[in-house]
Amino acid sequence: MTRVLYEKQRIEHNTLELTPDHFQTILEDAEPQLVGFFDELYNAFIPERRSAFNRKEDKKKVVNICYSIAAIRNRLVNNYPLEIGLYLVASGASCDAINALHNAGITINSFFVYNIDDYHNIHGIRRPDTLVLSAPIHFSTCVSKEITKCEQFQ
Repeated sequence: MTRVLYEKQRIEHNTLELTPDHFQTILEDAEPQLVGFFDELYNAFIPERRSAFNRKEDKKKVVNICYSIAAIRNRLVNNYPLEIGLYLVASGASCDAINALHNAGITINSFFVYNIDDYHNIHGIRRPDTLVLSAPIHFSTCVSKEITKCEQFQ
């Protein structure tokens, strides 16, 4: 499973697949020995007495477990910890909470740098008046980079 996920994400540059049925198809198509593996994990973790809705939602948790298992075998297999870390930051989690999850091996540490590139399109014909506000075109990009060369944060 780790090799399949590594090839899909690092070599083929595919994004994380979080849809359970599609994830299962990817695994089984790439490696015949994995046929039925996802179902075995699902049956091992999810009790049969759960409602149909909860069983469907719990399949997503099994996908998370698979990504976590793959990350244990090879930490470079996917960007799953980064995705979790960015989600936590966007949700307003504290640095201490993110670092605690990092120490448990679930996410990246909170010492990531966001390079924000703001661009305002200020080129254009403008005539000053008091009736109309100018409307510059604005966009920004956010790039996440881990700082690895700083010894005090190692």
